[in-house]
Amino acid sequence: MPQLLIVNWYVLAAPAGTPRPVIDRLNAESTKVMQMPETRAYVAGLGGEPVSTTPEQAAAFLRAEHERWARVIREAGIKAE
Repeated sequence: MPQLLIVNWYVLAAPAGTPRPVIDRLNAESTKVMQMPETRAYVAGLGGEPVSTTPEQAAAFLRAEHERWARVIREAGIKAE
């Protein structure tokens, strides 16, 4: 029987045009929080794994997910009701 892998992800986002120093500070502070033992324990208790990335990695991931699911929707002929 094939294994089913369910992945949930969360991304901290800011509006377009947010100054780079603000983005860098948000990233640095959120990375600190994700590394805290109590945060790691909480997320692990939910069956997750806390991961921090750079803003560029997060943007690339979001682009790839958008392309992936747009293709699935297109190929399956899914339409909004």
